[in-house]
Amino acid sequence: QTATHSFQVGPSCVAQTSLSNTNTTQNTSTCNWGAVANATNYTVQFLANANWVNVGTSASTSLNIFGLVPNATYQWRVLTNCPNGQQSSPSATRTF
Repeated sequence: QTATHSFQVGPSCVAQTSLSNTNTTQNTSTCNWGAVANATNYTVQFLANANWVNVGTSASTSLNIFGLVPNATYQWRVLTNCPNGQQSSPSATRTF
């Protein structure tokens, strides 16, 4: 009896580093992070009511967020989406 199983050898899908915010105003902010080799794109999540919520996907290493509430504090993180269908564990959390 013969069995066939496909698998990938190489680095796993890794989390981002170097999270930062730029161009922050009362209602907008640009979320930035470091690039991960061979990433397909990145998913940005915000913490809302004790749950992580997807707020957007970006093929680059930044995402503009609109509709923020003035004088509020936000927490966000990023996940790497890889070509093999894998997704990284979440990055460290950034607060702004």
